[in-house]
Amino acid sequence: MQYLERETEYIPWSTAYNALLHLDRMYSGQEGYSRFETFVRTITGCMYENVRLVGPNDHISRLHRGNTVYLACYSGVQACLGDATTQIQATIENPSFKVPEEAQAAVFCALHKHRLPVEPDYQMTWFENQFSTQDSSELDVELINRYLTSVGCSRNETILEYFLSLTNFNYPGLPITAAMKNQIFVGLANGGPTARMAALRYLNEHFSTVTYLLPNVGPIFTELGNRINVQSERDLLQEIVTKYGHTLAAAAKDAADQALVQAYQNIRWMQKYAPTVTTWLTDAMYEGTTTPKPQGGGAGRTWSTHALVATGLVLIVVNTLA
Repeated sequence: MQYLERETEYIPWSTAYNALLHLDRMYSGQEGYSRFETFVRTITGCMYENVRLVGPNDHISRLHRGNTVYLACYSGVQACLGDATTQIQATIENPSFKVPEEAQAAVFCALHKHRLPVEPDYQMTWFENQFSTQDSSELDVELINRYLTSVGCSRNETILEYFLSLTNFNYPGLPITAAMKNQIFVGLANGGPTARMAALRYLNEHFSTVTYLLPNVGPIFTELGNRINVQSERDLLQEIVTKYGHTLAAAAKDAADQALVQAYQNIRWMQKYAPTVTTWLTDAMYEGTTTPKPQGGGAGRTWSTHALVATGLVLIVVNTLA
């Protein structure tokens, strides 16, 4: 995987993308996660200099932006964050401006996860603007759903609480559909540990109202089960199922029970493999820091025998899970 630091073509990156994203999701709750962020930031830097957030619109470049460029912005490559800020600033100056479709996931996630230098609380303002500037028949539902999915990138509890509150009430000025409310929960469940725990706590405290407004909560349980990988999150999920499982429809109850099983398997996977990942990241000298490295990918590293073996182990781990 370290070879990717020197790779710019789409095909090898598309091969690595799902493995990297899976490792990120599984490892994100670990104490050494900032080392993994540095690793992803390092290997995506050079690629980003060749495939920017805004540029050629050929098919391969657009595919690149849909996943690999997303990783660059997600991990905090400075050039990508700068370009994402430019896109968000354009929506502030011109509310009718829309971020290009293939760049939306990267831009919206960067807005939620990183402190982009834009208006305070613009995460909420952008969402509200989508409803205030046009009637409901003209809403770009796909754009809104991509945005709601990206809320899971946030680590700001105030922002998370705001979007969760939208699932519990019907606001006259915000004609949010049941599908959008469901997407908020799925997006948070599919996000980082802060977002996932916020969703679990909110679901536990407001279960009756949320399930009344959302006719099908099965997908929420499924997504939670897929992403939970620490005991504290599974314990809270177990509490929800124990307290409210009898009120669920059969399909939703089955999804909840299966989520508990999957979460347990994820925890066992982490107990078995996380120490190997942590050791490799430490030995390869990826520093645990939240400060993004300069764009360009960082300095090359010496390929010791130990590092090569560890890289093979990482790939074996991913293939074993698959």
